[in-house]
Amino acid sequence: MSLLLALGVSPRVVMEIVGHSAIEMTMNVYAHVSLDNQRTALDLLSNQLVEAGK
Repeated sequence: MSLLLALGVSPRVVMEIVGHSAIEMTMNVYAHVSLDNQRTALDLLSNQLVEAGK
């Protein structure tokens, strides 16, 4: 299920697949933050800051 989230599948869809009644349960169990995800997020932030500074 973590892979589905990493692939961009909606957490709500993953929640339905695993049968959880609350999105918080799904996210606490399956939403692991990988180093690649952290790098991507920081790259996006950096790009936005560069664009804003132009």
